[in-house]
Amino acid sequence: MSTASFSSLSADHQRLQALVGAWRGEEELAATQWTDAGSATAEVLAEAQ
Repeated sequence: MSTASFSSLSADHQRLQALVGAWRGEEELAATQWTDAGSATAEVLAEAQ
């Protein structure tokens, strides 16, 4: 994203820029009637347009 287009964003949209980037999270899942307990990993790439 260029500096010129960033300045035209609303204050709310500018705050969302903090979420831009590559994110990875891990968590432990409880057992259910459908599956055993275990761990899960998620990866998200958030880009600004």
